[in-house]
Amino acid sequence: MSHSTAFSALILSAQLAGVDMPRPVVEPPKPVFSIGLDEIERRQSEAFEFHRVGRADVGFSAAVGPDAGPWIKLAQKGALHAAALDKFDQGLDVDLPYERYRFIREQDDIRAFPVNAPQSQARVPIGELIDRLYRLSTHVRFPLSEYAVMHERGGVLPAAVSLLRRNDQGTLMLTHFQAAELDQVRWFLSVNDIRYGLKIEKDRLVFYSTPAPVNTTRIERPYMR
Repeated sequence: MSHSTAFSALILSAQLAGVDMPRPVVEPPKPVFSIGLDEIERRQSEAFEFHRVGRADVGFSAAVGPDAGPWIKLAQKGALHAAALDKFDQGLDVDLPYERYRFIREQDDIRAFPVNAPQSQARVPIGELIDRLYRLSTHVRFPLSEYAVMHERGGVLPAAVSLLRRNDQGTLMLTHFQAAELDQVRWFLSVNDIRYGLKIEKDRLVFYSTPAPVNTTRIERPYMR
């Protein structure tokens, strides 16, 4: 009889005899640190880059959309608009407080101009917007991994939390959760026998850890596809 068969027989005999066998101890997740959602949003807003277009400045920022893909935010005088990056390929008309603008993706840039005055325009490098979002957002660090953290409260984009990581090849990798999913801990990284997760608790994003004897694993996908 093998050792595993003998052990199984021992457990069965103990259960038939009414003996309680010891259960493995599962440690509850432990909070590691937390960040205020307001602070995440404040840092994220610093990624806006303003350009003169026609009679007024327009703000541009990269973002993560509900499809877990690249979106662009447009801002002017308190008004905010957002659209998926691929919506700019054929041209996108947007009404902002000062006038109506057209935004067109041309290779690696977004060209912006007033609909009624196309000669007054600006060109905004898309790569620069994405770099600013990653660089200026709040950063968190774990073994072998560093993430920029973004939070959408809802409005022009659905409430969500996103993590951006730049891998060894320079590619931005995205981990994305809808806010409704974060009423419990959601795991996104396992490294050095520790698993890391996150959860929204009131007005804070709380990161957790728990032992997990597995190989390095990340729940992510490329941000630009």
